[in-house]
Amino acid sequence: PARFSMCGNELDLTQKPLTFEPVDMDTFRCLALAIQAGHIGGTMPTVLNGANEIAVSKFLKGEIGFLEIQDAVEMAMDAHKSIQNPTLSDIEEADRWAREYVLSNLHKLH
Repeated sequence: PARFSMCGNELDLTQKPLTFEPVDMDTFRCLALAIQAGHIGGTMPTVLNGANEIAVSKFLKGEIGFLEIQDAVEMAMDAHKSIQNPTLSDIEEADRWAREYVLSNLHKLH
C-alpha cells in the first residue's frame, strides 16, 4: 500500500531501553474491568465485550460521552451473574443480554 515518507530515522528499539510505568487503573477503568472480567471468567468476558461494542457504537454516534463507555460496561458487568463453564448457547445469550441491557439502560448513564 501507499505509505507516507518518513522524515527522520527509523525507529530502532535496540538503541534505547523501554521503560514502563504501572498502569493507573482509576484512569484506565476499562482495562481494570477487562482484568476483572478475565478473573471472573465464564460469561463475564462476553458481557464486557457485548456491552463495550454497544457503548462504543453509541459514543461514535455522539449519543453518549467517551467516559460513559466505561460506565456502561461496568453497569452491565455489575448486573450480570457469570455462568462458569458456559456452553456456546450460554455465551451467545450472554452477548445478546449485554447488548440489550446497555441499550435499555443508557438513560441511567446521564
